[in-house]
Amino acid sequence: MTATLDVREWLDVVRNEYLGDFIPSGGAAVKFCVSCDGTPTGDLAARIAGSAESDGFLVARLSAAAVRIHMIDKAFHAVASQMPWAELAAQRLAALAEGSFVLPSPLGPGAIDEQIAQASGSDAQYVRMVLDQKIGEEVFKDRELARDFRIAMTWLCRARLNGGSEGETQQRSIMEWLTGEVPPSRT
Repeated sequence: MTATLDVREWLDVVRNEYLGDFIPSGGAAVKFCVSCDGTPTGDLAARIAGSAESDGFLVARLSAAAVRIHMIDKAFHAVASQMPWAELAAQRLAALAEGSFVLPSPLGPGAIDEQIAQASGSDAQYVRMVLDQKIGEEVFKDRELARDFRIAMTWLCRARLNGGSEGETQQRSIMEWLTGEVPPSRT
């Protein structure tokens, strides 16, 4: 006999044990659910995603019908295409700037160095120099991230920091690579 849980009980287990403890502690896994009571699996997925989003997690939705999830690069690109990369880079830059500068609230589009300099009564070149050093130390050298991803995030942060047409071009190129729109260059 197969053990079953009521849908509400199962969602509570996922929220408490998986989202509330296992993932924040550094765990990662794939959970599969089969509905035995007739609850559509799309409804379950939406409820889990809603719970995760309300707890501050980023959520990506993949379907084996649309993505060849057995190919890790295709799964990665599908997840990456759903991520708010510019916003994530801005959040990382804000975290790097905390304690050193006054942050504008909220950060707007464009060059973050100028926004922070204006809010701090500082010089944009100085802000750029300090944050570029922190990007190198805390993003590029973060050994918990894969090397290619560290490089991509370093360039995304630098592009978002500097803004302008060059920054936008760099950001677009990195995002195209992350989402599989452009293959990585062979150097």
